[in-house]
This record gives sequence, structure tokens and C-alpha cells, in this order.
Amino acid sequence: MPFPMVHYYIAHELTIDVKINDLKQFYLGILATDAYNQKNGISGNRNTSHLFVDDQNDWEKNVLGFMEKYKFNDKKWYFIGYGVHILTDIYWEEMIYRPFRQKYQLKDKSSTASRKAYITDMTMIDLWLYRNCEFKEDVWSYLSEGKCLDVENLITKKQIVLERDFTLKWYDNKKEQIIGNYEYISLTQVLEFIQSSKKYIINKIQNII
Repeated sequence: MPFPMVHYYIAHELTIDVKINDLKQFYLGILATDAYNQKNGISGNRNTSHLFVDDQNDWEKNVLGFMEKYKFNDKKWYFIGYGVHILTDIYWEEMIYRPFRQKYQLKDKSSTASRKAYITDMTMIDLWLYRNCEFKEDVWSYLSEGKCLDVENLITKKQIVLERDFTLKWYDNKKEQIIGNYEYISLTQVLEFIQSSKKYIINKIQNII
């Protein structure tokens, strides 16, 4: 699935066309969806946190139904951000990840090798996006100042705090890393995806926001 900076670029693009009344909570919601990863002994399940079902249409319905529940909630934008993250993942699966897997399997059918190649390319692209991001200080401020909340029975506040702390430090720890070439996924593909996903997401959530 897309790495964090792809999610934050899309969130930023949405703020251009959508009136978002609480940017701190919106960006923190974007981060919260991936807080299932094990940190300090706390672990979760991605399928659970991402409301996953096998059928893409049903998966979208799950996400939109989740967002609809919070339409009139005073923490609405936190949960909208959470859902936007998942919609981005759904669209990424269709537009980027599935074509990548098909391309890679022409060379090697090993799922382990495929995953390693994917992580290598996306780490390089994510670092490029971070280092060239003109609005990253704003995003980091939103993440730092937003209030972490439990998300139903999907993700706990403690998991989200740990994910936020990890994310805010990760890029500093990679500041000396050289950005290498991308072999299977190109930066151009990702930048185009950011623009097309904005249109996809707005079309999906326009009756909720």
C-alpha cells in the first residue's frame, strides 16, 4: 500500500478543493489507519483496521458507511481522514500495486522477493516526496498537535500515539540515506496517482462531507 507521504500529499490536495474545518484532526485521522503495526508490544490487524473485505465494491461501501456514521459528529474530520486513507489504499491497489505485481511476476514469482522490491521502490519514492514537500512542516505540526482518539474497536488511542511518534522521527533517521533508482514503480506514476486519486476520493465522499 502507499507509504505515508503519498497519503499526506493526497490529503493536502484534498484541502485545496474541499473545505476541511479541522486540519489537525483530519491529518491525524489519515495517520491513524496504519497504527495497527506492532510497536512496543502492541499489535493489530490490517484487515480489521482497514475495514477490508475481498470484493472492492463492498470494501468501498464499508468505508463510506463508516464515514457516514460520523457525518454530524464534532470529531467528523478525524474519521473522514481515517476513511480517506482507506479509499486511497483501495484505489492504489487497483492503479499501482496490482500492475506492479503483474510486472514483477514476469521476472520472479516469489511473493517475498516481490514484497522486497516493492518496499525498496516505495521507500525511495517516499523519501523523495518528503524531501521535496513544501508543506511538510504544516503536516508535522498538524500531526503533533492533533488529539489522538480511539477508532471504535479498530485502533486504540495508544496505538495511534505510538504510530505518530514513530512517523515524526522516521524521516529524520533517514536524512543521510541516498535516494536510489526506482525499478518497478516510478515517481511519475505516483505523482499522477496523487492527482487522479483526489478526483476519485472527492467523487466518493461528496455526499458525506
